[in-house]
Amino acid sequence: NQTGLEASANCTRCDPGYYCNRVAMQATSGLCRQGFICSESSDNPTPEDDTLHVPKRFGYCPKGNYCPYGTDQPQPCPAGTFLNTTLNIQCQSCLAGSYCAGTGLEVPTGLCAPGYFCNNGSDVSNPTDGVKGDICPPGHMCPGGSPYAKECDAGTYQDQAGQTSCKTCPSGFVCNNFTGTVTPELCPTPFFCPAGTAIPMLCPNG
Repeated sequence: NQTGLEASANCTRCDPGYYCNRVAMQATSGLCRQGFICSESSDNPTPEDDTLHVPKRFGYCPKGNYCPYGTDQPQPCPAGTFLNTTLNIQCQSCLAGSYCAGTGLEVPTGLCAPGYFCNNGSDVSNPTDGVKGDICPPGHMCPGGSPYAKECDAGTYQDQAGQTSCKTCPSGFVCNNFTGTVTPELCPTPFFCPAGTAIPMLCPNG
């Protein structure tokens, strides 16, 4: 778009994020396609992958990054997300039961901490906000890597938060046939309740 140029080296390079696919152009052809990188001087909206430079100057959007239309530099996936494929236009929420700390991750950082559960998109191993996850509530158990808090089975209970397992209902008590018992109840008359009782049993005749 200039006059009086003496050599091709004086021509203006195509703008980063754009492509110029014809000769003697006075403006760019358009934006680089989503999922690709066009740093500068690109003649193709979907350039072949750059295998010569680190970081790459053009080509496929790399793992751990996303590339909307007109990308000249790949954008790292934010905390709480990851991506393990190329040609990306959107990052994936961290999987339930896992957490994704930091940015630009190709895979989740690790499993949710024991005593906690992690919803989709958690960026910490021990969330407490109730959105990304939370500490395991009473009446539930959360072993490591829990995507949700699992209610204690009938015949068991848990009276504390942040636990990885449930306790067996003690003898003389009942942890009723509903799940998620927090506090065992005394065995009623005329029943008896051995350890692990969910439904009291009638005392025999005599």
